[in-house]
Amino acid sequence: MVGVKIFIPKQINHTRTEFKAKTKKEKVKGIRDKKEGQSWGDSLGPAYSFLRFYITKGIYRMFLYTPLHFFNSIGHFIGHFILGTSRKVKRRTKAGLRALHPNYSEKSIRKLCDASSKYMGSLMMDIFFNFPLIVHRNGRKNISLKHFERFEAAIAQGKGVIITTPHVGQFFHANFGLVCHPNHYKVSTIGSIKNIPMYEYNNRERYDNFYIYGSTSFSFLAPHLTRDLKNNHSIVVYHDYASSSQLRTPCLHGKLPYLIHTPQSFISLHKKTGAVILPAICHPNGPIGRTTLEFLDNTAIMQASNDYMDKPDKEFHGHVSTEINKVVYNQVRRYTHIWEEIMKFTERRVADKINFPPNHTMKQFLEDVLQKMHSILDKSFEPDRKDAQLHAVIDEIAPKIVVSLQNPDRILRPHKTFIDLSLMDGVSELLKLCSASRKELVAKEERVAGSLFLTLSEKLSKFILN
Repeated sequence: MVGVKIFIPKQINHTRTEFKAKTKKEKVKGIRDKKEGQSWGDSLGPAYSFLRFYITKGIYRMFLYTPLHFFNSIGHFIGHFILGTSRKVKRRTKAGLRALHPNYSEKSIRKLCDASSKYMGSLMMDIFFNFPLIVHRNGRKNISLKHFERFEAAIAQGKGVIITTPHVGQFFHANFGLVCHPNHYKVSTIGSIKNIPMYEYNNRERYDNFYIYGSTSFSFLAPHLTRDLKNNHSIVVYHDYASSSQLRTPCLHGKLPYLIHTPQSFISLHKKTGAVILPAICHPNGPIGRTTLEFLDNTAIMQASNDYMDKPDKEFHGHVSTEINKVVYNQVRRYTHIWEEIMKFTERRVADKINFPPNHTMKQFLEDVLQKMHSILDKSFEPDRKDAQLHAVIDEIAPKIVVSLQNPDRILRPHKTFIDLSLMDGVSELLKLCSASRKELVAKEERVAGSLFLTLSEKLSKFILN
């Protein structure tokens, strides 16, 4: 059986039978290894053994005529009474909800939190029980398409389409909505290595138009994704997952101005190949199991690409990312209760802080703070932010602060500590560093250095974005 093409980096031409682990040790250290937080599947563990047995033995066929509401109800029960009773889950979910809906009442947050737990339970039931049925039935009738003319117009350009979507609803239907289409569109996607078994076990010969690349360094994947786009494939990427090294841009410019890590690799592919960036979202069409794959308006995204194509990379990536965020995160806010990434939002996606080790001296503390200020500006982008002037203000006062210390070798703390900079725009982060540093200096009776930080804060305040 051929079916889905599954590729692991560095072994890009190997079939799935060739990369299976052969020993117990290889199974532990093989393709199922992943970095922490890379996928929801990390929490499934041995459940994959059950999934393999359930699918390969054809047991799923027992549920061919089971109403979708049955899976939905069982999932709601699991979500409400297992996930919904976990303090850790509730704390993380509520933190994400408050960040996305700062004006919501506590009552509304509690309702959304409960709905989110029920969704996670239903999603688990769907992946284990209903997804194999969709694959078995060729799933076309389970996935309806909305504004499909936008996709048709994009693919007609012949340069490939980069479909960017969040982990909302049954997010993997963004792939299967096109793979199962009568036109047999060729679709590529990047999957967490941890989740690859789910595709392996559900493989069918008719899905020979589906290509899955194991998630790893972009340098390994780029040549193959570039080739796919040149062959007019569609590439499905998830915009709400990015590492902490990625450029930070406003979550929702004008509404939620705090900075969020945004993926840049597919924007690089767009710039290199001319492929169309087309946002999309999967939202339930009734119970979990039926989905509407909606293609969203990309006019502002492509306009930003045209306007800034010849600008420096950071400016180009920043403006395009900001426009994608506007489309994607507006949808995330609309469907927050069925967003799989909600628990990671405040702890990873929008998190930022500066750490200080034990027994750090005051001089080292100030040097780290001032270096962090420059790093904030270098590794983030906000429209209309005047980075060159902000750097100049910091460089003007920074040397004076360090040399003004009366006791530079004094210990900041005997233990490690940090300054939290999460959920802020760039200038607000700079001001937070100023206020925290000044407070520390005054407590250590370093009043000259403290007053210089006050001066720096006053100058930086003039650059606050409205």
